[in-house]
Amino acid sequence: MKLGFLTGNIADIEKAARLGFGAVELNAASFGRAGDGALDTAKIKQAQDLCAKHGITISALSGTFNMIHPDREQRRDGWQRMRVLAAAADR
Repeated sequence: MKLGFLTGNIADIEKAARLGFGAVELNAASFGRAGDGALDTAKIKQAQDLCAKHGITISALSGTFNMIHPDREQRRDGWQRMRVLAAAADR
């Protein structure tokens, strides 16, 4: 098991290694706004490179939304952002 912490800052990957953690959970906002379309591939690559350099695992990506929001459009927007995040996680 690897211990880690949640962050929205890619630079915290290096911090995690320095503090002796083995993992981080990254907020999807680390890579841009999923609601604007595809996430920033350069930031994704930067996170991958930092993880490889420092021996850190990305244990999870956080991209939550209110699945039971009473406004159907809000729910639809949340699912679209989730699809963008899932596609990015496949990298």
